[in-house]
Amino acid sequence: MPKPRILIYAKATADPTTSGWLCREVLTPLIAQRAAVGAKYDVYCQVAFHKRTIRRWENNNFPPIGETHTPFVRFSLANITDLSALSELTPPPGENWSNEMGSVTALAEFLSVSAKGGELGKDDTVVFWGHGGGWRGAVMNMPFRLRGEEFTFLRAEASKRISLWTESHFLEIIAHRLDDSHIQPREMRKAFTGHKVGLIAFNSCLMANLEVCYDLRDAADAVVASIDYLDEDEWSIPDWLASAAGKVSVELGKALIENVKSATPYGISRAISLIDTSKMKSVKLALDDFCRHVLLQSPSERVHRTKARKDALLFGKTYATTVDIHEYFLRLSILDKNESFVRYVLAQVQASVIKKACVGPSYVGHPEIGGLTIFFPDSCTAARETYGYNRMLYHKDADSASTFIEESLWRNFLEWYWQDTCPAIT
Repeated sequence: MPKPRILIYAKATADPTTSGWLCREVLTPLIAQRAAVGAKYDVYCQVAFHKRTIRRWENNNFPPIGETHTPFVRFSLANITDLSALSELTPPPGENWSNEMGSVTALAEFLSVSAKGGELGKDDTVVFWGHGGGWRGAVMNMPFRLRGEEFTFLRAEASKRISLWTESHFLEIIAHRLDDSHIQPREMRKAFTGHKVGLIAFNSCLMANLEVCYDLRDAADAVVASIDYLDEDEWSIPDWLASAAGKVSVELGKALIENVKSATPYGISRAISLIDTSKMKSVKLALDDFCRHVLLQSPSERVHRTKARKDALLFGKTYATTVDIHEYFLRLSILDKNESFVRYVLAQVQASVIKKACVGPSYVGHPEIGGLTIFFPDSCTAARETYGYNRMLYHKDADSASTFIEESLWRNFLEWYWQDTCPAIT
């Protein structure tokens, strides 16, 4: 009987430190535990390293390193005995390994090759390792500020496409968008066409997000991810798989949460949740009902919504501000006891989160955290200048990061909420 497959899609191209961490804390112990892990799972990896890491390996046969594409290696754990063996890997005949790991093509090829011409199924798991930005996407190149000639060139290119508001907006949104360095939720959905796995696990920041999970409802039965920023040692892939004893799908996700809880040192904060993707449409419909109700109200009736957001814990404030849906709506229900729409949203979110763990001092005073977030900056100015709302990523057009943005009324609610700071959008 075939063993369940674990597919690890890891991108460490941001800097040598990230590459070193991937080699030291993930790949080396995974190889060391390959007997225990390999007894229960077939593990396939696709890994991109920082250029300096690659250049330290002598006599390697990687494809030429270009300015925009970083080569990667693809291997089966069963065929690798030590890390130095990665330098000997070369592309199979006909394989194109020059695709940036942030492209739909590279991810789709990896899924197809790992499935060996068939389809990935409910016993299979895909793990993403690398920087994450919630609804903005995964396997990011961070930091993505550009300077000098690169900045000048990309700014000139960007000016042909849109009107720029601020230099910060350009640096954080335009340059990042043009270099195609990450995979947006809608792109993940496309890459998974023909495959539906039991579990997608994000060892990445901020990915327990409605905009993400909504797009992955046809790609996986469940998603396990963090609502907050991650430490580099947030959870250990080798320890998780070695102790999972062949579990798959939701049970494998539960095992990860237990592993994270038991491995969290005193004084460290970690928040991880296991989300049932089949419930995402119900959450979206409940939010739509709430939005329709709110959009009929006057601006003076925003007071409860503003206070609830102010009191709730915010995540990803650097570049993708989100709020925990359950905490926000629970605080709103206390302030406005007559809104059945609010209670309906709460019920749907509660039904969608299978298991969660919020441990550590960061979450003291916030027991209402439910484990699923949504984009919610405090003003239109912040949304436009820092997060690209309406012009690039969080916009109801072909460039939207997630189909949730196009199909839900949440964007309309945000515009209503911001209306004093948000001029008419053209």
